Formats: sequence, structure tokens, C-alpha cells
Amino acid sequence: MLAPVAPTLTEKTTPTPGVEVYFPTLDSDAVTIIVWRLAGDGREPVQGADREAVSGDFVVTDWHVPFGVDVTYVGEIFDIGGASISGAQSTIVVDRDEVWFQDQLDAERSVRIRLTDDAEEWLLRGAGSELVRKRKSARQFVFGRRSPFLQNFGLGGLEGVQLDSYTESEDDMNAMLDLMESSPIVVRTPPIFASLPRVLFADVPTPTARPVAQSQGGYRHLWLLRADEVEPTSRAVIRPLVTWADWEAAFPTADYTWDDVELIYSAGTWTDAVRNPPNA
Repeated sequence: MLAPVAPTLTEKTTPTPGVEVYFPTLDSDAVTIIVWRLAGDGREPVQGADREAVSGDFVVTDWHVPFGVDVTYVGEIFDIGGASISGAQSTIVVDRDEVWFQDQLDAERSVRIRLTDDAEEWLLRGAGSELVRKRKSARQFVFGRRSPFLQNFGLGGLEGVQLDSYTESEDDMNAMLDLMESSPIVVRTPPIFASLPRVLFADVPTPTARPVAQSQGGYRHLWLLRADEVEPTSRAVIRPLVTWADWEAAFPTADYTWDDVELIYSAGTWTDAVRNPPNA
């Protein structure tokens, strides 16, 4: 197989910051692909691109890209026998002066914490100031020895990370209420929050909302959030932002045939249509 070319990277802003990773051509023998993200926290497969099926090209958007650091993407393709080859790399920096809370699987369920005076207060309140990891170990006693031997299995994930935040508007309040139904969530922070991981997968066992200044409208809330680091549910699963229902809404059968739709996208491929979906 021919190694994949360096992917084309395009920064996205809606519904949350992301990076589109596009491979315009792939070897015809490639049947699956892993798109790897290389950043300061190591190498991870991009969600939605972990042994995904391919046919000539491939595109995925990384909605978990860390902020303010060099991020490199590379494709690894596999043939029907499982043999693989990695290709050329492309690098991008997504600069954001914001904090984002979002559903791990659904990029549309997200809340932006703006770095305004409240964000400075977020810092002063100690957000992420104490990173606690419990050691996983066991003590084993041996006959004839007074002290036990220690079996050290390393440090566990972060526990009780303080992420107290404010929401200012009715929309943000409702978005946070909706987001807290999910677990785990993803927390992305810019480098100014040096004590926090750039991308934190976290469970918030007891999200607590405290109304502030109810006499001024009642939408300003202080969220008392204590988060425990967890592994992501899956690198393969992601909810598509554009579904078949969106296509049906944009091209109702009463007005369009499939030939009409093909004519609109006649200059490209199905991947071009996926990259430029209808505005349903």
C-alpha cells in the first residue's frame, strides 16, 4: 500500500472548536483507518476515526482538539489482511482563550466559559489548583519480616478536581443543565490553566447549581463542580452532527429526486457532500 498523504487540516468553530482532518486520497487497498492525534498528552486516536471503514478518501472532525499547543495528525491505514502503514503528518495550533465543557459523544451539547472577569474569578477560586491522584498499591506481609512489601501499581486518575463556574444567560444555564445529564464530559482549557490537563475526560458525580442575584433575572448561576478523571467511553463512537433526517429536510421528496441531489453535488464525491452538508 501507498502511505497516506499529509491530511488537510481546517479549523472549525461550530458548534465547538474543532479541526477537520481530510485525506483526499487513500490507497485503494486500504479498508480501515486510524487517525492519530499527537499532542503534549501523547498519542490518541481521533474520536470517530478508530478503525473506521474507508474507500478512497476519508474525513473526520476532531472535536476534542486541545487548545494552545501544537497538535499533529497522521493517518494509519490497514488492508484486508491487517497490515498497516502510516503516512505524512500535518500540524495545527488551535488558539482559544476559553474553557469548554461538552458531551464526550455529542459536540452540540457544549457550554463555553468565556475568559472574562468571571474567568479570572474562576482562577482565583482555585479551579484545578489541587490535582489529587490516589496511589494504587497493596501491602503484602511475609512471614518473618516485620514490615510489609509494597506492590505499587502507580497513580490513579485525578479525583475531586475543582471546576466551579458561572453561567450568565438563560441559554447557557439550560445548556449546562442539559450537559450535566451526560457522563463523562470533556473539559478543554487553554494553557493559562497550567495545572489542568488540556483535555480532561471527567465524571461529575454531584453537579450543584447555586442561583446568584435572582433579583436581576435569576439566570446567573454558580456551578459547584467536582470532577473525577475517567477513561473515555469509546474512541470509535460519535454522534454525527448531520443526520439523514437533515438531508431529508433539506431535500424533501415532494420537491427533489435523488438525481436532483446528485446534480447539486455533481462536481464532487460523497465525501464532498459530507464536508458541505445541506443547511436544513
